[in-house]
Amino acid sequence: MLPSFLNIHYHGIDLVISTGSLFGVLGVAVGVGIYFLWKESRRRAGYQVLLLAVLVVGALFGARFFSAVLSILRFPGKSFLFYLGTSGSTIMGGIAGGGAAALLFRVFDRRNTANDRALDRALIAFSAGAAVLRIGCFFHGCCYGILAPEFPCTVTYPETWIIPKIFNMEIPAGPRLPFPLIAAGFLLCMTVILWVIYRGVPRLPGLPASLFFFLYGIGRFLLEFIRDEPERLVLGTFTVGQWFGLVCLPIGGILLIRALRRAAFTGPASFDSLKQP
Repeated sequence: MLPSFLNIHYHGIDLVISTGSLFGVLGVAVGVGIYFLWKESRRRAGYQVLLLAVLVVGALFGARFFSAVLSILRFPGKSFLFYLGTSGSTIMGGIAGGGAAALLFRVFDRRNTANDRALDRALIAFSAGAAVLRIGCFFHGCCYGILAPEFPCTVTYPETWIIPKIFNMEIPAGPRLPFPLIAAGFLLCMTVILWVIYRGVPRLPGLPASLFFFLYGIGRFLLEFIRDEPERLVLGTFTVGQWFGLVCLPIGGILLIRALRRAAFTGPASFDSLKQP
């Protein structure tokens, strides 16, 4: 565990760069880089940069906002602005914020920049960036897994583990499943699957986006069973993460029906038909 990547004390000034923040920046950089790997995204580059900027800002704000909402519901003793400034970020909020930003962009999009192919690329890039972010969670010590002394691949957090101090909770120590690394591996597999489908022939615009919500929804629901955080918000039978995963499934279904209906009328898209003028 390495919660601080850089910690310098110079003449009474502390300079601290957390590993979680570092991997957050790396995740954004990886996502942006992957988005522009395809030459489709380099056409009309100015509009694509604007679209990507809107999506990134929406995802970052949503990740923070969603985390603040969960924090104030779980620990109502402080103000919402306090949690907005001090809480972490959530992938769920990133998906919600990025989705809201995409819908808002399409309302004012006169050039069809935010088309299905662009959103397919954005979600593939998001999967890759989120995988990097999960590695940062591992080093920071958050999003930890259940106690599993019988498993060979576990992690035991040191006595300086920061999470119990933040939430003032008695969290039992011991060998735990490395949930962030497992989640990172899952997101990386998602990225590869979606990339293969995106590059497939014949192409079906919107299919990778629909599969993103299916895969993430199912994966999030199942992976929450090996996550163990008493500070998480539980609603009824499931955690917020599991409810979010269930909500993703009908969204994926709607996008899949939309993609199939469009293909039924226009036929599967070829490479040449997807080129933008």
